[in-house]
Parts: sequence; structure tokens; C-alpha cells
Amino acid sequence: GISSVLHQDTHLLPLSHTVSILVMILYRNYVYKPPFYSTKIRIDCQVRSSDLWIVLRADLFFDTMDFAFIHLETRDSEKSLPMKIKKRTQSNLLLLLTAFIWGSAFVAQKVGGALGPFTYNGIRTLLGGLVLIPVVLLTQRADSGWQNATPEERKAQWKIVLTAGILCGLMHFIASSLQQIGIAYTTASKAGFITSLYAIIVPIISVFIGKRIRPIVWISCVISVAGLYLISMKGGSFTLQFGDLLILLCAVFFALQILIIDHYSPKCSGVKMSCVQFLVSGTLGVICMFIFETPHPAIIMHYWFSIIYGGVFSTGIAYTLQIIGQKNTPATEASLILCLEAVFSALTSTLFLHELLSVREYIGCALIFSAVILSQLPEKQPAGAVSRKK
Repeated sequence: GISSVLHQDTHLLPLSHTVSILVMILYRNYVYKPPFYSTKIRIDCQVRSSDLWIVLRADLFFDTMDFAFIHLETRDSEKSLPMKIKKRTQSNLLLLLTAFIWGSAFVAQKVGGALGPFTYNGIRTLLGGLVLIPVVLLTQRADSGWQNATPEERKAQWKIVLTAGILCGLMHFIASSLQQIGIAYTTASKAGFITSLYAIIVPIISVFIGKRIRPIVWISCVISVAGLYLISMKGGSFTLQFGDLLILLCAVFFALQILIIDHYSPKCSGVKMSCVQFLVSGTLGVICMFIFETPHPAIIMHYWFSIIYGGVFSTGIAYTLQIIGQKNTPATEASLILCLEAVFSALTSTLFLHELLSVREYIGCALIFSAVILSQLPEKQPAGAVSRKK
């Protein structure tokens, strides 16, 4: 609240409450202009006790109602600016850890690929879905909307969750299968960068469903195609290598999965949808495992760490960290941090798999990473947009 006495001319206000007060004062001065009312304002910034405060010095002539209004606004202060910065920093670190887990999971996929693409993907994805079940139960218990919903409303919600989860699970199964087969014919680092192209493919596909695509995305496409050429095509050939082609197709299906999530996520719980998605994808993988491959329990146990890391860490833990991290981080900033997944895939594959790329391939990876970052940058607000919106 206000740390002052009425007759004094200095008020200490938290920064978070200064804007609302100034807006009200400016409104009274320049719009409403009541008689016998004037205000002179000078703002100074000071740091006191490791906290940022605004010193508002003003000659104020308020009536009782005006002062009561300001008094209520200032008493609302619960979070100081440093606390918000601290929480945002913590959230960014959680998202950075998520990107690291996802990036390093390419190493686990490369090692676990010896099991067969369907065996590895089926077991680890099904395991990831099972890990998310406790998360679903905890979030459901904390969801007041779900607790207060009628049986009919809950049934309708589950219908949406199951529809979205089955569609996303089908896309995830196709994408992860293509990725797991393709990674056997290319390096984990290249797979990480090519997979990240889904961030550019999503807005391109959006054109076909009537959404506007920003000019910056087209520039990103040109840059990414140049990068893809450098890391994949050899000897002047214009033909994609087999493994890189499969990974590129995998990025297309991941983009379709993201569009389905984008369509259904406002209508249902994201955690529930993700849980159903992984259970569906894992079940399809296990079915294909018994049809196309011959799983051996002893061999599966030999690669237990790759399965646990790809299932529990990359799916259950990383997804939960993403949910927590995005609570206090803007979507654009979060997407940029998560784009570091490709960089971590290159670093960890070099460290653990001793994969070394040529200078040409490193330049191609850098171009793809730059294109992805460029595509995620926010659109510049045109001048006068606020006034037109009003």
C-alpha cells in the first residue's frame, strides 16, 4: 500500500501499481477535466532493499472518492517486480532443461534403434503415456472446473479428449516411426535440426486452412531449404538422402500433430490429451512390433536406459516441466527456448556418440537453426494499431 501520510507530498508505490494510477490521473486531467482539479507529476526510479520502487511526487488535489480509489489500487500489491523476474527466470530454466532433455533424447533414440523402430518407439511411448497418468489425476483434482462439472459435462469433455488424443496419437505414431527409421540412416545431430523444421512447416500448412502466413516465414523457408541442401545433399546432387528424407517427412507429420493440438487444446485438458495421445501411439507401436519385428526380452532389458530416458524423461518429465515452465513465460519466448532442442541434439551426439559433421554440414545446421528462430520471432506491431483497435 501507500507508505505516506495524507498531507505529505511523497508516496512510495510499487512499480506494478504506478501505471493504473497514472492512467487515472491523465484521464482526469485531459479527458474528464473536472473543475478545481490539477496534478503535477515527476517520476524518479530508486532501488531500495534490493527492490525496485517508483517515487511519485505530485501536487495532488483529490476529493475523498479519488483518494479512496487510488488507495484501493495500491493496496492490491502482492507481487513485486523482482519476484516476477525471479519466477520468469525459473520458468525459463525449466524450459531450457526441457529442451536439453528433448535434444539429448535423440542420442537415446539412436542407441535404442538397435531394438527395431517399432519395438523401441512402442515401449518407450507407451511407458511415457503411463507416466502421465498420475499427472492427469493430480491436475484433475486441482481443476475446480472439472470438480464442479456435471456428469454430462464430464462425459462431453472426455469425448473431446479421446477424439483429440486418438488423432494426435495417430500423427505421433507416424511421425515418430519415420523419425526412428530415418535416424538409423543419418546422424542424431542432423535428425535434430531437420525435425525442428516443423516450426516452419506449421504456418505453411496453415495457409491451406485459411490462415495468413507472415512474410518472415517465407524468408525462413528459403533459408531452411539452403540449410537442408548443405547438410543432406552430396556431390552436387539435388536428391535428399534416404534418412534425411524420412526425418523431413517426420517433421511434416509432427506439424500436422501440432495443428490438431492447436485446434483441440482450447476445448480440453492438454495433459489428458497428451496422455491419450501417447497411449494410442504406444499401443500402435507395440502392435507393429509383434507384426513386423521379433522382440526379445533380454535384448530389450539390455537397452533399458535408452527406453527409460526416451519414455519417462523425454515424455513424462519433460512434458510436465514444459507445462510448469510456460506458466510464467510468454509463448514466443518459450518457443525460442525450446528451439534449442536442435542445438542440444548436436552437442550431446558429439559428446556421447562422437558424431562429427563436416564444415558444410555445420553451416547447414546453423542455417536451419537461424530459420527456425527467425520464424518464431513476434510480428512487429504496426504504428497506429492500438488506435485502430479502439
